[in-house]
This record gives sequence, structure tokens and C-alpha cells, in this order.
Amino acid sequence: MKFTVTTEDLAKAIKNVQPAVARKPIFPVLGGIRVEASGSRLHLQATDLDLTINAQVDARVEEIGVAVISAKQLTTAAKAIKNPDLTIASGDEGRVHITDGRVNLTLATLPSQDWPRHRSSGHLASVATVAGDQLVRAITRVVRCASGDQGRPVLTGVQVNLDAGSRTAELVATDSYRLGIAVVPLQSVNPDYSERPILAASSLKAMAGKIPGASEVSIYAGRPEGQLCPVVEFRFAATTWMLRPIEGEFPHWRRIVPDENQGGSLEFDAKELDAAVSDAAGIRTDRSTPVRLNLGPSCSIRMIDGHVGELSQPLSQAAYSPNGTGPMEIAFNPAFLKDAIAFLDKDRAILKVTDPCKPALFVGVDERCVLMPVRMN
Repeated sequence: MKFTVTTEDLAKAIKNVQPAVARKPIFPVLGGIRVEASGSRLHLQATDLDLTINAQVDARVEEIGVAVISAKQLTTAAKAIKNPDLTIASGDEGRVHITDGRVNLTLATLPSQDWPRHRSSGHLASVATVAGDQLVRAITRVVRCASGDQGRPVLTGVQVNLDAGSRTAELVATDSYRLGIAVVPLQSVNPDYSERPILAASSLKAMAGKIPGASEVSIYAGRPEGQLCPVVEFRFAATTWMLRPIEGEFPHWRRIVPDENQGGSLEFDAKELDAAVSDAAGIRTDRSTPVRLNLGPSCSIRMIDGHVGELSQPLSQAAYSPNGTGPMEIAFNPAFLKDAIAFLDKDRAILKVTDPCKPALFVGVDERCVLMPVRMN
């Protein structure tokens, strides 16, 4: 293997595949990046078996070939090169030589024969296409509601539901205390695709940070050649992210989403409520103390702490319509409440309530956030 590539392109490709490098690899080879030179392209691939990322860049290939190089060492080597172009060539005894004509580096390689053989994305069917900026917006919001508890793996994921009739994708995440729903318009959708994959929220969040705003994202799904487990693949800007869905049954979340046409309705100013929650939460001595919303002819936020006392602050920009529900005091975890406000990303938004002990619904344009109240003593 021998090729010449621009230092900038190589560094960018390494950075693009880096999220899939196994942090604590069960096999040493998974701590590396597979580099393949063929035709006029350089193909880089990293995988931790659940997530696989492919990136490619233009290169001047003199000899085709494959090498697996430690991700850490390859990253360090790319940073050490100062000239615009560099050349990488295979050496003897499992080594590669890197040079820019000034700096010369030699790196040990990992056994390429140990690289997972099923990392090809062949035999995948086109599922949908979506605008990159809209997908990023939805992912960024919904992952807030995913659980970080690895003991409940299904809740660490985001369920993706495609609807050919409405040409939309519904992204849903819950940690059992809150539920986030974001709806994304699709440019195209395969009506024959009926799966509802659960994809790791951490992988989707990392991917959202790599999608160019103006990019179109193509979504594929199926079983790659030689692989038993299905995958979902996202393709954009000469990069592909292949995710293996989380196994298990996602909660029947539609049952707990309140009816938007019932209950009291609080229209609030997002900045005012967010600042009031921060003020109340900031003086707590007990982290488990909730903040309380008093909803009636006038609205306010209240926090009761056994050591500090009671804080009460009016919400002058809020208006409550009881709609037969009547005045109410309802309490929330302040961190979750701030996340729900940010989830909607609106100057003014709506909170629907029916009972201090039943789920409350935050209503946005294409987003919904369900939040479980905290019982008050």
C-alpha cells in the first residue's frame, strides 16, 4: 500500500470516524482505524461493533492495500505533519511509514485479518431521505430525554418511526420520568419499511455534531452481507454511520401522552420561566427539592426548603386558562423542567396539565415533551 493525501483531508477523515473507535476494545484491533487505498480514494473505517463509521477522501494511490493503525497513533502522526501533503506506505514486519518530506514516522500496524468482516454496508435498502439541518434539530432535542442507565439499555436509545402517509419520521426517547417526541419531515420515504429501530442516543448525538447543516442525509436499513443483525445506516457528505439497533421492546409511550385538547393550559415566556427555575433551584440545600408552579388567575413559581425557607416569584408573562380544570399547584424536578423548556426552543410555549399527579405535556410546533410531576409533601 502506498498513497499520497493532503494532511488536512486525512486529519478530517480521522476525526470523522473517531467516534466509532472502541474506547475499551474487547479486541485490540477495534482500537484502530482501517485504512484502505484503492482507485483514487482513501477509505477509513472504525467500529466498536455497535457503531461503524466510514469516511473517504481523494488520494493519489500508487499501490493498493489495507492496513489497520492504532487510532491514537494515527491521530498523533497526522498532527505532527506540518506540510500540506503526506505519503503513507506499507513497510516490513507490520509497519507503515509516514512522511511529508521533512518528518518521517514509523507506526506499528494491527492485524488486518482480525478486522470484523461484516462491516460492509451492501444489501441495504433505501428507507428515507431528510434534510440534514432538520434531522440535527430533532436529534439534539430528543436525546435530552434518553436514559443514561446502561442497566436499562432500551431506554438509552431513540425509537425511530417512519410514516409514509405523512412523510415524517418520529423520534422518541424516554427515561421513564420524561418523554420527548420530535417529528421530522422527510423528503422521501419507503412505504414498505415498517421497522421501528431503537438507536443509541449517544451515537445519534455524536452523529448530529458531524452532519453539515445543508447536507441531505440518506437513510438505509437491512442486513449487511454476512451479518445476522440488522443495521440502520445514515449517509452524508462522503461519510456513513452504521448503527446496530438496540434489542428489546420500547415502552408503549403513546398511552401516557396527554390529550392536547383537555386540561388546563399555561402559556408561558420561555426565558422568564427558565430564569425563575434557575433562581429557585440555585438556593436549594436539598437536591431533591422540586420547584412548584402555581397556576391560577396569577401565576408564580415557588420553592420550599427546610433550611432556606420559601422562595416565591411571580411569572408576569404567563397566562393560565383552566378549561374546567381549575387552579393548580404542580411540582417538577427543576433540571427536567429546564430541559423541557429548552426542548421546545420557542419564545412562548404551552404547558398542558390535568392533575398534579398526572403527566404534563409541553407543546411545541413539531415537538412534544411529557414530564412526570413530583409528588408534594
